[in-house]
Amino acid sequence: ESTPAPEGESENEEAAGPKMCHGLVTLTAPQGQIETGEFKPAAGGARAVSGADCRWVFDVPHATALSLTFDNFHLTGEHGHVFVYSGADMVAKNLNVHHALDAGSTFHTYTGLEPPRGTLYVPAGEVLIIFQCEAADSGAGFRLSWTSETGDTASGSPGPP
Repeated sequence: ESTPAPEGESENEEAAGPKMCHGLVTLTAPQGQIETGEFKPAAGGARAVSGADCRWVFDVPHATALSLTFDNFHLTGEHGHVFVYSGADMVAKNLNVHHALDAGSTFHTYTGLEPPRGTLYVPAGEVLIIFQCEAADSGAGFRLSWTSETGDTASGSPGPP
């Protein structure tokens, strides 16, 4: 189990296992999983701390694209959001935004009313995912698997649908 990076600092995690929700985490592995909290399938899915604000930056060396698959997703109505930003400029612009709803344009946004369907193909090697939920959505959370493409070779990803 890792300890959270101090506020305003990034934590680079390469260890096996899902990368949990705790501030800002930088991911450089070509594939893996992230989740918002302790995953308890018998209890109805992932559990996150209410009022969560979690950020994952994907900065996979030589990656040209990422495929994101939500294996579990639970948000209620409009109380929680998952924002996906694509490309180095958008990642830098939105990395430290306090309220992601006020940020620049997203590549994709998910809510309880608009949950993910299938795999999201992001044609960029740098991606930022921001998960924010209000206290009203204390059971909110997700588990996501990713794979990357580097140049002409895929790392577990078939490419765009």
